[in-house]
Order: sequence, then structure tokens, then C-alpha cells
Amino acid sequence: MATKKKDVAVVDGKFRMVKYPGKGGWTYVTVPDFGDNKKTHFALHRINLVIDGLRIENTSIWKTKKGDYFLPIKAEIRKKISKQEGDTVHIQLFKIPEVLQSPDEIMECLKEEPAALKRWNSLPLNEKTELIHWIMSASKEQEKVNRLADVINDLLDPRKLKNT
Repeated sequence: MATKKKDVAVVDGKFRMVKYPGKGGWTYVTVPDFGDNKKTHFALHRINLVIDGLRIENTSIWKTKKGDYFLPIKAEIRKKISKQEGDTVHIQLFKIPEVLQSPDEIMECLKEEPAALKRWNSLPLNEKTELIHWIMSASKEQEKVNRLADVINDLLDPRKLKNT
């Protein structure tokens, strides 16, 4: 299956599948660093993947101590692409876009609620800065979304937020 037009692969190359030694060892490929220096829990990164034409959405890749990435290839996937340990596979990795990447996106959400936007515009700069920092500092995307929803709801409630 082809990738979406707006997707740009952060890794696009051919890699050899290796099996970790021992009973139950994982089959995996080692992928070079693609510049994602974001700190994550257990160095786990969420990606979309195309392996030999098979698209896999929202899967995991782990950064190793060496700085490259460990990408396990499940038996189910190996079966679908008719590949096994020692075979070479064509891999494309795509970063999953963050839900909230910048304060511009916060403003786009505020524009959906004109009353909230009006109140936002009346806030002192330091309070807006604190709220943006609080939203953007969430470690998980869903938490960012939840925080933004909380701020918008507070803006819509005249009893909430100081200095307004």
C-alpha cells in the first residue's frame, strides 16, 4: 500500500533482518538514527512503518544506547511479507505527527470557540505564556489535548482563570 502524499520518510532503505540468539529471540532490524532526540519513556518512539510495501500504523521502535533504533519484526508481519531471518527488507519509517506541535495550533483550537478566544485575548501576556507552557509541557499527546480542552473550558467559564 502506498503512503499518504504528505508523509515524508525519516528512514528509507534496505535492512537485513537479524534474530536475537536464544530460544524466543526476537527478529529485528537495526535502523540508523533519524534525529528524533525527544526523550520518551524507555526510549520508545511511536512511528508508522512501511516494510516491503506493507503499511503498519502506530507501532513502536526503541532507541538503543548506541544511538540507532531497534525495530522488532513480528512473525505475523514476516509471514505477510514472506520474509525471515537473514532476508533483506525495504523499510520506510514515518514520524507520527504530534497533535499539538506549536502555539499556532492552540490558537486554531481557540478560534473554534469565539467566546474563549475573546477571553484569551484579554489575558495578560504572562498568563498566556504560562498556559501555553503548561499545555505544551505535557509528556503525552493525549495529555496535551486534555490540557487544551481544560483551558478552553476555563475560558468559557467566567468564574475560572485569574486576571480576567
